[in-house]
Amino acid sequence: SDFTQVNDLYSLYNMGYDIMIAGKAINKDKYAATHIQVDSESKTIAKAGGVYFVDSDTELTLTAETYNNLYIIGNNPLEKTVVNITGTVKWATNNTLGFKNIDLKEGTGLNSQLFQAVNGGSVLIDNCKLNPNKYTIIYSYQSAIQEVRIHNSDILVSKDNSPVIIGAGNGKEITVSTIELYNNIIYSAEGDKFGFRIMNHTGISATTLTIEKNTFANVYKKSLNIINSIYFLSFFPKKTKNFLHNILTCKIIF
Repeated sequence: SDFTQVNDLYSLYNMGYDIMIAGKAINKDKYAATHIQVDSESKTIAKAGGVYFVDSDTELTLTAETYNNLYIIGNNPLEKTVVNITGTVKWATNNTLGFKNIDLKEGTGLNSQLFQAVNGGSVLIDNCKLNPNKYTIIYSYQSAIQEVRIHNSDILVSKDNSPVIIGAGNGKEITVSTIELYNNIIYSAEGDKFGFRIMNHTGISATTLTIEKNTFANVYKKSLNIINSIYFLSFFPKKTKNFLHNILTCKIIF
């Protein structure tokens, strides 16, 4: 279930309720969970993965490791938990990375990608904050990806030519079976930013691509002396299946 009026998702999870992350359910029948609090003896995330509920007054750090099925959930949906990413986080073959109620921060030492595929698998991001200064949020050099789902999240674009949501190696072709951007706010807070892209080149294809109920504010592909909101649509791939009920807010430049 999608709980927004409670402050202890860990307890609900252990009572048997499903927790939804970008439309996908996890529950205790499949994964045991760990509760990380400010006074927990260990705040280490195991490479073997698992489900971690983390209180909002507790910060975690993810390093440049490859993780099996890993779900990190801010325990209080009304207050996001900070997770510092200090190196590119990879998910193992056909596994999943999932984040809910998290403020994903780029830590010292991160190079050019937040998350990277090994082979297949999925990334789920729900009710999170991202400020991706390092160019690419989700990267695959040449491997297919099963799903990228980003829901209910804020993506701050703070400089030109950043971010790319999904990137691949130069000249490489990859297929993402499902890409879903739903009810997000993708915005610049300090003037117009140019060079924003959902995908970094035409070699990335999506079997199903849904872009629905998002707000795009003052982010553009590049500077043009025309109505930017119309041009903005042109950088979505030709295989877009659903571009529905989005809000594009920008200047009109003549």
